[in-house]
Order: sequence, then structure tokens, then C-alpha cells
Amino acid sequence: MRKHKNCLKCQYVPCINFYHSSNELEGAELFFLKRTIKQKLQFPCTYGSLILSLCKISSPFKGLKVPNPIFRQCVRDLRVSAFLLLCGHYRSAMQILRPTIENYLAGMYFDAKYVLAKDDSDRNLARKDFQKFLRDKFEIPLDELRDVFPNKNKFWARDKKVGYTFLLEWLAKRGLIDSKVKGKFKAKIRLLNKYLHPYYGKTEISKPDCSLCFASVTYREEDREECTELWQDVVAYLLFTFYTFVETFFPKHLKEKEVASAIRIVTALEGLEKEVTAKIIFSEDLRRFASDLHKSC
Repeated sequence: MRKHKNCLKCQYVPCINFYHSSNELEGAELFFLKRTIKQKLQFPCTYGSLILSLCKISSPFKGLKVPNPIFRQCVRDLRVSAFLLLCGHYRSAMQILRPTIENYLAGMYFDAKYVLAKDDSDRNLARKDFQKFLRDKFEIPLDELRDVFPNKNKFWARDKKVGYTFLLEWLAKRGLIDSKVKGKFKAKIRLLNKYLHPYYGKTEISKPDCSLCFASVTYREEDREECTELWQDVVAYLLFTFYTFVETFFPKHLKEKEVASAIRIVTALEGLEKEVTAKIIFSEDLRRFASDLHKSC
């Protein structure tokens, strides 16, 4: 067993040697991660601080009688996406983001149905709908489909599972997102689809400097910045949607410890950027959101 103590540096199966190096900025994932951080080419806090703020800003939802495990899964998925970005797997990191968006929107939908319920009967129905969703048995009620898509009869019959098109329209109709944010979500999802579907330009092997070794990743500044900007865009819209929800339904919670901490983390990003003398904020939408939060606090 002693010869197996360094499995992550396996000498027998190169594909599971996570520390091998091909050159200065090309090699296996853990070599790549350590080397790029040491050379200050990337910073984990670029992603970690935003994940923490999303975790904290969702704290008021824990008090609802519809406990929502969806948000917990989404934070996990965002963390995995960030780890893949830090390890040079830019395409794979982006593939996680579309389902993360859809799950967040689904969580908002079910929580809003409960909060907006007019009486106990409607609240019980909202709870039952959510339990059906957890068992993969929920279908969008026909009256909601007609309300959101009054002129699309075919949509009513075809698509009764919750998806981003319905969710965005439903949330917008109830004032939880405006048309601008709805449009931004849709635009980012269209962009993310290029990482999910056959689209050669977004593959690793389409890059002229892609390693011939399947077990190596290559540092590419342009791809890192492009994907980090997209990642931060998505998180900025999710943070904004959460903040709007809390501000609308739980305004007193804005001053509570966890939510206030989330706001401080976001508003401190520009200061962190100056401290490390490197670019931390790649998303202009995130920068604007942080600036607006700072002015309102």
C-alpha cells in the first residue's frame, strides 16, 4: 500500500496524475491551479466571495414554511463551476451555469407562490406544488400558463414543466425582475447554450494552443476573462433577484446579520481589487450592482 500513497501523482496512469506539468502554464489540473495562483494570474476570491454572498443573502428564505433545498444545490454547483474555472476547464465550468440559473429561478418561483398566497388555502396549495416538484411530478397549472402566455395555445399543451422561459415571464409579471434583467438572463442563457450544444468555437480543441495531451489544461488569458465575466454576470443577476425578493417581501431582513454581511461582501469587491492590485471584477453588471448597493446602504 505504501507505493500508492501519492495516487494524485500516479506514475502508472498519467490520466490521473493531477500534478504533472508540460510547461510553465500547461499541465494537469492541480499543477495548473497552484501555479496560476502563485503567479497571481488568478485569485480564488474572484469567485469565492460571490458564492459566500449568495449563500448569506438567501438566509431569509430559511424561515419560510416551504424550505427550499434548491438554493443549496445551486450554491454547490456554482462552487464546482468556480473550481473548474480555476483549474483551466473553461468550457466545462460554463456548462454548469445554465441549470444553475434555471434551478435558482425555480426556487424563486415556488417561494414567491407561497409568499404571494392570499390565504391558508393558497399557501397549502403552494406547499403541495413544491412537494410535487421535489418528486418530479409538478406541472405548471394551466391557468398560470394562460396568464403568462395568453396568445400561445401550443405552449399550454406542449410545455408544462418549469423552464427558464416560463419562470422569467412569471417572475417579471409579479415585479420580482424587470424587463431589463429578464432580457439579460435570456441573453446569457443563449450564450451558455454554445457551451452545452455542438459548437466547435467553444471547445478546448478549437484553440491553436490546446495541449495534445488529453490530461493537460492550458492557461489562456482571453478564455479566463471571457468565462469569468460570464460567470460573474450570472451571479450578479442572481444576487440582484435575491436582493429584490428580500427588499420586496422581507425588508426588515436587509439589516439582519447574514444579509447585511452579503451586501458588505459585494460592496467591498472594488476595495479588494485595489488591495491586490489586480482585476477582480470582470462583469460590468456586477460592478454597477455593487455600486448601487453601496449608494443605497
